[in-house]
Amino acid sequence: MPGGSVAPPALPDPRDADLTPKVKAKDRRAIEQEESRKKKHGDADYEEPASDKYAKWKAEELQKRQGKDARRSAHDKKRDGLDRSKKQLDDDYE
Repeated sequence: MPGGSVAPPALPDPRDADLTPKVKAKDRRAIEQEESRKKKHGDADYEEPASDKYAKWKAEELQKRQGKDARRSAHDKKRDGLDRSKKQLDDDYE
């Protein structure tokens, strides 16, 4: 093309774009984790059990602050045979 100019490629029309709102990466990850928990455990509110090391540390901290009786009563709050999540441990040992 002598003397002619080349037109720049056409940009997509923003009105044709998908109308779903953009989701931040951290929010998208939280949604994916919730879906994964629901698929794996049948409940989106499922929480992984706390480690034994964390439970022991919380118990020792409570014993330092309030004594052995407080530690025993916090341990007695545990439901039979079920491990507690970090949130449940924090509630029991506060």
